[in-house]
Amino acid sequence: MKITFSTLLILCGLWIHSAKIQATETQPETSLLVASGNFAPYFVDDNPATLGLFNDIFKEALAQVGYPNVEFKSLGNEAIKRNFLIGRAEVALNWGGITPDGFFQSKYRLKFVNRVIVRKASPLALLQDLSTMKGFKVVSFVNATRVFGLQYENTMKNNGYIEYEDQTITNRLFISERFDAKVGDWLMFLWSLGLTPQQQQNMPYTALDLLEYSGSSVIYKDEVLRDKVDMQLTTMLQSGQIETITQNWFKSMGVVPYQHQFLAVLAKK
Repeated sequence: MKITFSTLLILCGLWIHSAKIQATETQPETSLLVASGNFAPYFVDDNPATLGLFNDIFKEALAQVGYPNVEFKSLGNEAIKRNFLIGRAEVALNWGGITPDGFFQSKYRLKFVNRVIVRKASPLALLQDLSTMKGFKVVSFVNATRVFGLQYENTMKNNGYIEYEDQTITNRLFISERFDAKVGDWLMFLWSLGLTPQQQQNMPYTALDLLEYSGSSVIYKDEVLRDKVDMQLTTMLQSGQIETITQNWFKSMGVVPYQHQFLAVLAKK
């Protein structure tokens, strides 16, 4: 059969088009946007040594599943939800509330060091149960009563209790002795004081582990990506890579290392 020049051009065009389709199907995307938190020391954008603990962990996990170019956008909680729901971000860290229909929740949760923070000289330093806090003035962050469960909510109903959006405000109010206790993240509290590791060891505050707290969610637009990253996080936990990232983060931020499971597995219902 004789092939004309025009037929040859058509065949070449079809071959090039087919090659482009195959390349698109076989080559994964290499960049994506993550809507992330905006509070130090967990999420930072002005330190050349770290993006913050959770950004560092997810940056490495995403790189190892084929996404070496990840942008982390620092946002408040409501802005995280807006950016994710309108399609600007493929992943949302520090998601609060119910997973929307059509999106996929990681089995891993970000678990902050939420504690009851008191003065060492206070009667509350011997506290062993939340119910004993009744009658004391307590300050915490917005929606803490939802985060820490029914016992916490019932205990705080009868207190001089107040919540603020900005945890730095709660720190200042507690340090100025306007409240008997602060409920919030212990490492954020240490960070806000601006103390050296040696000064942190000798400060007049202590943290009590009395709260029921499962952590905040990580949400994905794509189920396949969710599954890949979850598997990679499991591998990184087992190999000790996440522990190495965590210790490097402590060092970079100048915070005294604290024994804590920062990634918690979501309990199956």
